[in-house]
Amino acid sequence: MLFFVLGNHPEISLAEILAVLGPVEYRLINQQTLIITQDLAIEPQILIRRLGGTIKLGKIKQTIKHWQPQTVVPIVTDLLSAYQGKVKFGFSVYGAPKLNLKPLAMELKKELKTQSLNSRWVTSRDQALSSVVVEQNKLIEQGADIVIIKDNDSYLIGKTWAVQAFKELSARDYGRPARDDHSGMLPPKLAQIMLNLSGAKFNQVVLDPFCGSGTVLAEALLMGFQQVQGTDISAKAVKDTETNLAWLKKNQPQIGNYLVRLVDARKLLQIIPAKSIDVIVTEPYLGPQRGRIDYKTTVVELMDLYSQALLAMAQVLKPQGRVVMIWSVIQNRPLLLQPKDFTIIKSHNNQTARGLLYSRPGQKIKREIIILQKK
Repeated sequence: MLFFVLGNHPEISLAEILAVLGPVEYRLINQQTLIITQDLAIEPQILIRRLGGTIKLGKIKQTIKHWQPQTVVPIVTDLLSAYQGKVKFGFSVYGAPKLNLKPLAMELKKELKTQSLNSRWVTSRDQALSSVVVEQNKLIEQGADIVIIKDNDSYLIGKTWAVQAFKELSARDYGRPARDDHSGMLPPKLAQIMLNLSGAKFNQVVLDPFCGSGTVLAEALLMGFQQVQGTDISAKAVKDTETNLAWLKKNQPQIGNYLVRLVDARKLLQIIPAKSIDVIVTEPYLGPQRGRIDYKTTVVELMDLYSQALLAMAQVLKPQGRVVMIWSVIQNRPLLLQPKDFTIIKSHNNQTARGLLYSRPGQKIKREIIILQKK
């Protein structure tokens, strides 16, 4: 039984996991944790680096009915049995905020001492250890992040196998040579999520017609896509994308091929052959990022831009090709857009909502992830 600790947008995280793993038996224990109830063969480090919306993943060792330290100690000791020398351990609790971990930690340290093992209990202010704490204390390599999940009247005890690669994500976001803070940056994690929601295969051609500084293209190449293309109406954006992808290629020479060109997203046929693209993943202009927003004027502008761009996308997409696109949500009002060449695809876990909402507190403009399939 596998567990996944979901990010700040659980519905999106779940949709992404199901898109990547396919039809699986699962249970959502609470807003934070998902359990895959069937056996799956996974490579934890590869999977966690692909999933933009997952914080941790690991395996459940055992289920217990009643919380008693003396019951849990043998389970945790077994999880730590492979280590020698000084062992580090920490606890991450989900769904049981009042659980007192100190008696368990003290009993565990005693038991480890009888086995001639010195140990250190890694703690934090929160009930669950963050990815940063787990990584900085090397709990994956030199001990264990013991996960405790409250499941109705039972407790699931497991061990974290992998955590989100926050250092790598931050380096790609803030460390790349060409970064434009004024154009509304797409987070690399969200780009990963969108690519996964597309269902694209690594041998298919991916296009981003609003490529900006190249976030979608970079994440696609790192995932393993062999052919990616980007276009933008801005010469600066094209240059920034080329600079960033060249930087990425220098650091990751194994990545696939990319092509970046200058063209209006509403006129893609000028440079891209008809029916030549498998999948489009993109975040277009979302509206003014700063200052006062004139709602009516902005909505008219965006509706016109998106409608014309979608007509052009339909021309270059292969039959049944998919688009994963961000639509702007201004003042909590989604755009009333109905593209005639596409069918809206609902996510696996939500057959009622049109799209998946992604936002941060205080944002004037929110994002709606829309999945479309060419008719």
